[in-house]
Amino acid sequence: MRFSIESYNPIKAEVKVKLNFTDPKSISSGIEADILEAFITEDVKIQTEKYIVTLKHRSSAKKSIPPQIIESLKFMASRFKDGNLQISDSLAVNFLFSLFIQYIWNMLDDFSFLTINTMISLTVPGIV
Repeated sequence: MRFSIESYNPIKAEVKVKLNFTDPKSISSGIEADILEAFITEDVKIQTEKYIVTLKHRSSAKKSIPPQIIESLKFMASRFKDGNLQISDSLAVNFLFSLFIQYIWNMLDDFSFLTINTMISLTVPGIV
């Protein structure tokens, strides 16, 4: 894999490395993020105008790569970003159907309470 050192910050002890992948679309193409772990296999010296830094053998760093958006969802993502995404008909029907089923279930729940009340015998005194 080809790489290049982009920048070095001696105050933060940070080295930014640019990795050049042969097929970048294959990286993190799933749902979960991929983890990139870089190991230094031999000592590397970085020399700037003021500093000379040595990256020691067996040093490592980890970074997670967020999932990439696939080509078929780019259009939907752009519509969602612009605020032009419309609710599909099946989603609206599903929502209305769930409200209807919830209403029917609540009615049946009330009817069961009324049928249980008719089985309870109450004695009411007559008017004298």
